[in-house]
Amino acid sequence: MLKSSALKPIRPKRDIGPLVPFKELVNETDTSADQSCEEDDDNRSDTSRNCSLPDPCALLHVTNRRKVPQRRKSLSMEDNELTELQAEYEDLLLKFETQMTVNVIQTDCLTKRLNEADVFGSAICNDYSTIRGNYNGDKSVLHKDSEAILVIKKLQEQIKMLEMDKSSSQQNLDSVVELATEQNICAREKFEELYEEVLRAKEEARVAHEQLNSKEIVRKIDEGNFDFVINVSMEIQELMLELQNSKSVVQNVFSLVEEVSSSFSALFDVFLQDIKSLISQNTLQQQQIISNYDKLNSCMRQKVAEVENEKIVLDNQLTAIQKQILELKRDAENSQNSLMALSGEEDLEKAEMLSYIQTLRK
Repeated sequence: MLKSSALKPIRPKRDIGPLVPFKELVNETDTSADQSCEEDDDNRSDTSRNCSLPDPCALLHVTNRRKVPQRRKSLSMEDNELTELQAEYEDLLLKFETQMTVNVIQTDCLTKRLNEADVFGSAICNDYSTIRGNYNGDKSVLHKDSEAILVIKKLQEQIKMLEMDKSSSQQNLDSVVELATEQNICAREKFEELYEEVLRAKEEARVAHEQLNSKEIVRKIDEGNFDFVINVSMEIQELMLELQNSKSVVQNVFSLVEEVSSSFSALFDVFLQDIKSLISQNTLQQQQIISNYDKLNSCMRQKVAEVENEKIVLDNQLTAIQKQILELKRDAENSQNSLMALSGEEDLEKAEMLSYIQTLRK
């Protein structure tokens, strides 16, 4: 633009502005012609004053014979040329006005497009900044997801610890049950031994009773062996007391074993129920956390994919808009250059037309 403006000659101020209609130009040419005629008359009057001219009557025949038809022909030709020039000038004026209106409309459209492109570019930048902000927000969500993963890992470790405690408590319960069964077996063996001793004592008592009932015992009693019978009866009573004591001990042992086994079984059942409830709750929480994490992960992947697609679309739109802006700038420059060229050509044509009209008027 600078080069073209530097190369073109600067027009005078009188040529700047809209084109003048042909009638005004004709009036201006008439006034200029009248002024020139008046100046010629003045000059002629001055020359007539200074010099002597021949009589016009002497030259009447010559002028009538030679110059009248030339004036008629020149006037008719000038009228035709003026009409043609008027038609051409009006056509040029219409073309110039239409071209000017078209160029004004094009420049307005180009400026509007440039403004819209600037607004759209600023909106795209704002959208891109909001997308970047959403992407940063999605990064914070990813940080929350990492915290949820750490919580899941901690819960898994707690579940493992509970399982270890469960296994250790199960081993302790198994050892207690084994001890209780061993004690029960020992008590049964002792009970069987005591029962055998009782049976033996019964046999001995029966035998002794038979011996007492026998005649020999009566004879021995008669003979004064009453102390032996008393001793035997005392031994039998002691055996019966021991037998009763052993029965009570065995019953107490059995009751203790049953109480211990029932208490251990109740505790074991309660502990198992608590562990099962905790494990079920932990598994449900873990499943919920895993499902939520999967959902969040899928949502984040979708958001990341959408953001990437939007970024690609925005980049493509930015490149397209930049290309459009460059094309619009080129079109604007071309239109301005064409306008300048047309205005220069029209000014030249106008000057030529005016000069030609002036020459014709002269």
